[in-house]
Amino acid sequence: MQVNFVTEPSPGWVLRMMAENWSKFIPGSTVSTLEPCPNSDINFYVNWDIFTKKTNIDVGWFTHREKGINQKIKFNLKAMRMDFCICPSQKTLELLPQNKSIILKHGVGVEYIHKKDNITFGVIGREYNSGRKNFNIIENLKTIPNSKFIISGGVLTKNEVVDLYKEIDYLLITSTNEGGPVPVLEAFTMGVPVIAPNVGWCWEFPVIKYSSSKELFKIINTLCSFVNVEEVWAKSSNELQKILQNIYETF
Repeated sequence: MQVNFVTEPSPGWVLRMMAENWSKFIPGSTVSTLEPCPNSDINFYVNWDIFTKKTNIDVGWFTHREKGINQKIKFNLKAMRMDFCICPSQKTLELLPQNKSIILKHGVGVEYIHKKDNITFGVIGREYNSGRKNFNIIENLKTIPNSKFIISGGVLTKNEVVDLYKEIDYLLITSTNEGGPVPVLEAFTMGVPVIAPNVGWCWEFPVIKYSSSKELFKIINTLCSFVNVEEVWAKSSNELQKILQNIYETF
């Protein structure tokens, strides 16, 4: 299966970056500017608007649909003409032909590689005999690659807690019962986003919500996965290759 990515001129937009990164991980694939490769089994148009003429198998990358009747007509027409449509979000998927469309997540530019070693989550407070702070949930979270957890333990001075907020990327609330908690307000004051369950007043504020330990694990895992830029692209490219192989075998 020979795959060619048809995309924007170099250095181009973010779409050029995406095409080149996918191509790095798909053996034998090529990248062309604006024009498809007639000898390729699949021409993957990143983005869909470049598509003008039919080749062997045509796949389009659909990010979004602009407003206006003319834009809608163009988007819908090209989606219909494509052999298959791939998009990054559920919202766009709802606009595409349901029998030949799928979601695929992608990564960011290589300039972000090694800019951050991990994502740091802070837990402010100490555990009580009742166990209501639920700190034991953190042990499972520590198994997530690229994650780091700091628990203040109730032994820091006020100024040390302020410094801790400067060090963390997210405040994590693990409690099963709270009156507040006050650290939600402290975090917002410091510009730190909060991840919290529906306890106390947490969900009265714009926090990242979770309702179970399974949901929390998924949130933390997703946030930390993007630290490893190359790994994200490898995973995305592997999924893309499977999608394209399936299309190739089907056609």
